[in-house]
Amino acid sequence: MSRNDRRFGWRAAIAASLLIGVLSACTLQKQYGVPTHTVPVKGNCDTSRIDEVGAALPLSGPEAALGREYLTGVKLAVFHTNDTHGILSKHTCLELLYKNIDDNVHVGDRAVLDLVNSEIVTFLVAPFQSSVIKFTGSDLGQSGVPNTTFSSLNQTRVRNNYPMTFPTQPDSSVQATVLASYAHEQHWSAVAVAALSDPAGEQGLSEFKSDFARNGGSVVRSVMIPRTGEVNTSALSSLKEAKPQALVVIGDTLQVGKVLVARQQLGWSVPTLTTAVAADQAVVSKLSSAGKSGVFLLVPKAVVLPAKAKGPSDPSMISFVKQLKQYLHVSTLRGSIIPYAEAYDGTLMLAAAANSINSVAPANIQTYLENANYQGLLASYNYTSARHTGVAPRQLTVAPLDTLSDGFFHYTPPKD
Repeated sequence: MSRNDRRFGWRAAIAASLLIGVLSACTLQKQYGVPTHTVPVKGNCDTSRIDEVGAALPLSGPEAALGREYLTGVKLAVFHTNDTHGILSKHTCLELLYKNIDDNVHVGDRAVLDLVNSEIVTFLVAPFQSSVIKFTGSDLGQSGVPNTTFSSLNQTRVRNNYPMTFPTQPDSSVQATVLASYAHEQHWSAVAVAALSDPAGEQGLSEFKSDFARNGGSVVRSVMIPRTGEVNTSALSSLKEAKPQALVVIGDTLQVGKVLVARQQLGWSVPTLTTAVAADQAVVSKLSSAGKSGVFLLVPKAVVLPAKAKGPSDPSMISFVKQLKQYLHVSTLRGSIIPYAEAYDGTLMLAAAANSINSVAPANIQTYLENANYQGLLASYNYTSARHTGVAPRQLTVAPLDTLSDGFFHYTPPKD
């Protein structure tokens, strides 16, 4: 039986599994089977040969905007791969199968299991919400399918826990190191911290406190921000009362943006240091010029251009931005390119590894990625047989949010 024949059988099995059965006359058993959406294959590849890329992302709920941006990046990587003759010497096409997991840990886990076991994907784009990927960890770790994620959760870098996961976002530990170093360089000795109340946010808060203390600083007050829902200005008011020299906001979801909105509502102009997600279109569209002023973001150096530059000079980045704008049908990007590029890098990395060794055997791809850095749009990603670090501190910098224009930060750092 061919791979295509098996795939039709798998989809029939998935459709059957979505039925909700009645366990008794008065009790319903909730099922977590997740419908699959398929992107039609096209390009200069052999359409009689197909390998699937599976993606489990939140396309509804609080992280829907970010999830759709990541999905767009995955799509662009698949389109690029197929346009450049697919993968392997047989020019096999990639077919994208994606599932909406909303913000549900059980749905996320079920989506991963179905993509791996029922639809037998070759590559996988894992969930990025740290609560979901932590819950999914044991199944993802045992899946045997090379995968990427855009979560900052530290555990995803531990090879023993996530042996086939190759993240493209800097982890909480790396982010804390750079944030604390920048705070020290600004001569801030007392800061307040608002951290997202999820595994990555909690890790980031703990590590920032430790790193900042080593630099002689102290966190005068901190609050945990709810994982979903609105951020009450009273939470920030309590931080403001502590009279910190700066505010640090830690997290890797769009909830970070709601902290900045609350800061804007308070009219609080304190210098604010936060993560790259604050440059997302869903965030910046809700901030006034005053709300953006004094906000500094931890971002890849690749998205920071000289102040007077009209656009990137790297040919690969130029091509990507052109492709992205064409897909979105826009002439100007309102938010940063970071989420799109993280997803593009992670997906293209798996395809490039297969091409480099002419194999989709998981163990071979794992060995290759652990021994050869992958140069993506945003960074040179480093993974070893001991740790899947991905992005190193030296590849990150801090840029003002109000210098964001058409996807990039146009900023020339002051000289020492």
